[in-house]
Amino acid sequence: MPNGSSSFFSDLIISYMLISYQGDTPDRPHTMPHHPTVKEPEGAEYYEMLMLKLFSITGSIVALGNCVTFMGSFVGAVISVVDDTVSFSALWFQLFLNLYGFTLAFSVILIEFRYEPIMERCPVFKHWAPRGFYYIFVALLALQVTSQQIVFSDPSLQDTWSIVNESFAYVLLCIGGVYIIGELLCLRKSLQKVKKKYVKDGPFFEASLV
Repeated sequence: MPNGSSSFFSDLIISYMLISYQGDTPDRPHTMPHHPTVKEPEGAEYYEMLMLKLFSITGSIVALGNCVTFMGSFVGAVISVVDDTVSFSALWFQLFLNLYGFTLAFSVILIEFRYEPIMERCPVFKHWAPRGFYYIFVALLALQVTSQQIVFSDPSLQDTWSIVNESFAYVLLCIGGVYIIGELLCLRKSLQKVKKKYVKDGPFFEASLV
């Protein structure tokens, strides 16, 4: 009896599989999924894609670094208020600017990731020149805001923190400048053509290229 039941279920499963897949016929072409091969860049296009990936990753890391510096400056300001070192009325604008800067720096990460809601609502960032000016604005805000706040009581740690702040801000400023120059030299359009051959738009590093 067990053998008979097992055979029955085996025949039932096989029959279901045959019904589900009847092969490629004129009426039902390509019933089973086909996985097309992905074309890989070659020659000069390979190095162009590699350069764009590295540039996009660098932009995201630098923007993340600026997020950290803005938030560190915000926390330092909060500690100053809690310890009664400085009154809230004297620091409220500093607190606001740090939160404002953090939001802008985080938006840079979303832009580099080509986050779809951002790109749909702000299509201007698809162009390098506006994107570059925006990055420069965030970098200048970081230089102005984070450098004014004392975060560590130890002078050596504070000096190191200031160097880190300025480094992230200046690198972001340079990235913004590269975007502007690249737009003026019409590099974006040529690189966009290369990118479209190999990468589909989406919320990934590769999609943020160009």
